[in-house]
Amino acid sequence: MFLCCWIICPESFAYVHNQTQNGTSVHWSNSSSIIDLYVNSQNSQGLSESTVQSIASSSISQWNGSSWITLRKNSTTNTTQAGFNEIYFSNDPSFFSGSGVIGVTQVGYSESSGEILGGDIYINDGYTFSTNSLDSNYLGNVITHEVGHFLGLSHGQVLGSTMFYSLTYGQHTVSDDDKAGVYSIYPTNNSSLGSISGTIIGGKNLVKVFGSHVQATSVKTGKVMGAVISGVDGSFTINGLPRDDQYLIYTSPIKLINSLPTNYSNVRSDFCDSSQKYRGSFFQSCWQSSSGFPQAVSLTSSSKNVGSVSIRCGLDSPAEYLQNKNTTPAVFDLNTYTQSGLGGSFVGFFSAAEIQQNLAIDYFKLDLTNVDWASISSSNSLFLELKVTNQPFYSLFKARINVKYGSSNYDVVPDYVQQSDGEFNIDTIERVAINRAIPSDNLFEIKVTPEVTGFPTFPSGIPFTKDELFPSYSDLKDDLYFYLVTTTIVKDNGDGTYSQVATKNETPTDNRQCPDAVNTYAISSYGATGSSSGSSRVQSPLACGSVVMESGENSGGPGGFMVGLLLSLIISYLITRYSKMA
Repeated sequence: MFLCCWIICPESFAYVHNQTQNGTSVHWSNSSSIIDLYVNSQNSQGLSESTVQSIASSSISQWNGSSWITLRKNSTTNTTQAGFNEIYFSNDPSFFSGSGVIGVTQVGYSESSGEILGGDIYINDGYTFSTNSLDSNYLGNVITHEVGHFLGLSHGQVLGSTMFYSLTYGQHTVSDDDKAGVYSIYPTNNSSLGSISGTIIGGKNLVKVFGSHVQATSVKTGKVMGAVISGVDGSFTINGLPRDDQYLIYTSPIKLINSLPTNYSNVRSDFCDSSQKYRGSFFQSCWQSSSGFPQAVSLTSSSKNVGSVSIRCGLDSPAEYLQNKNTTPAVFDLNTYTQSGLGGSFVGFFSAAEIQQNLAIDYFKLDLTNVDWASISSSNSLFLELKVTNQPFYSLFKARINVKYGSSNYDVVPDYVQQSDGEFNIDTIERVAINRAIPSDNLFEIKVTPEVTGFPTFPSGIPFTKDELFPSYSDLKDDLYFYLVTTTIVKDNGDGTYSQVATKNETPTDNRQCPDAVNTYAISSYGATGSSSGSSRVQSPLACGSVVMESGENSGGPGGFMVGLLLSLIISYLITRYSKMA
């Protein structure tokens, strides 16, 4: 028997595919449109059969509808049934003895084709699970996450996603990034979805950047809809994105390099002066007047290639915004610089000094007094929608927006809430009515102030911990308190929902004429795969481990399948760091 052992979290910081040693994506056969999963609810924790079956059913069904694969839940009281894909509780010491692992997924697959032959999911029967979906240790969080591995997805870094690499709130509900990930493995003929592609570059020689984390944020929703890692040739493709939307592209270095497999050990980010890392930044055009204004990429067809996207060494904000920080009444006019009559997006920030001296207040305005509203929409219920986004970028604060318009006073936004799925979303959205009868009322003066979460203690009155708002913040936090402002025009649909009717319209230009990060150097190939005989496991507490064996031979393992892929949700040190997870 040939035994090949390796560590398999390739590209484990976005929606990613697990891969065989030769780089083929691990996937179910094209003929496997319906896959059965048998759930055994027997456990030593006193969880009732009906409760376990109900939670498992909900978790499994979360993955249906986003691809041509349909998972079908069945119940069983048997274990290790040959030829069956099973979910069951286990105390197997080879998985769970003192490791902090709470869920394990094994699949057997063909090394040459990547085709999955079958798999099992183990749930740690020694870990205390909650049946409350608002808790981080909710059983459904673990099952939904492990089913994602069962389908071929690896770990991710997108906050709020099921495949986020550590246990957190709301993972029982798949995110847009998760949906895009499973769609990218099992695509359908869905004309409403498309892809954005391009090449990440840096330096005057337009060097292709390997290992950059690329996110696509929706202008309509403000959510990260998909994220991938750039390849050795700098290329990236984000599949499964809804069309008829616009996207802001954000690039940043991979963090936690040591948790990646050895074939990613040569990824580098020290491309700025004095060997400093490049920083997170938005895709913007080369014009000087465009500094700090992210480009909105329209996805009106099945695919869009944006060309070259440069990594950047500094945080770009508009020049006039910088010159007039803390000025009141507002001087910086967002509308003037977006040249669309309807706003757009810009990047603002607060320095640590501003925050520490209680001077962190930003003012800007949006002048919509001369807009021909009849050409925009026939609706009389139009609103300026103002979004301030910082949480997905791990900029550690919550923004409060106040808006002054006409004779109205500043409008204070709601406070912190935990969403129905358990997740904490602290990005801020404010909608202010457009007054078509009195144009002068459509001059909006906007004030943004931070409630800081980046310091050791919270301001009084904030009911949640920093770890709840920014899971694994010590690993992923950004060192600057920056934020993204996006303005659009929406209409009230009369049922509690809003539809976008207008936003900035532009044709993005690539960055070949203005590459940043002058010290970018080429990385010509992947590093060593680390193949050896025997088995191994990554020691980092946030890593996933894999032991790969040649498939196609019989084994006494669970379900009769040869061990092919071992993916774990690791929380060994999270248990000690975050008491609410214990």
